[in-house]
Amino acid sequence: MVKEKVEYVIMEVSSQSLKLDRVYGLEFEVRNIYKLLRRSYK
Repeated sequence: MVKEKVEYVIMEVSSQSLKLDRVYGLEFEVRNIYKLLRRSYK
């Protein structure tokens, strides 16, 4: 993406990804937080 000079990206990042620092170092300009309820998986 750097090579192609991409300036904007739309991406979905899970709370688990944030917790595990999988997006560490990325700068986010816009954030939309939704589905904050903990799910119960069976």
